[in-house]
Amino acid sequence: MPAGAVAETGNILSHFTGLRFGHILAGAVIIESIFAWPGMGTVVIGAISGRDLPIIGGYVLIAGSLIVGVNVAVDILSSLVDPRVRLGHRPGRGV
Repeated sequence: MPAGAVAETGNILSHFTGLRFGHILAGAVIIESIFAWPGMGTVVIGAISGRDLPIIGGYVLIAGSLIVGVNVAVDILSSLVDPRVRLGHRPGRGV
């Protein structure tokens, strides 16, 4: 298999996985509430029902940080796998 095909496939696969991470996190909340499994999802559903804003805000902060962290990791990984991707390059600025 040519090296370019491996780089392109790895790049697409890493971006797809990174974008699906938010859906997986949201799905975990739903699955935990349906099957009554203890976890963050159960706590958040209880907090939403009880209007406990600090817990809801904390969950949103943690979930948002995780999603941003995974997306940054995917961008760094894609720059390592595919040499055509450069971080911090702005086209037209001569950098």
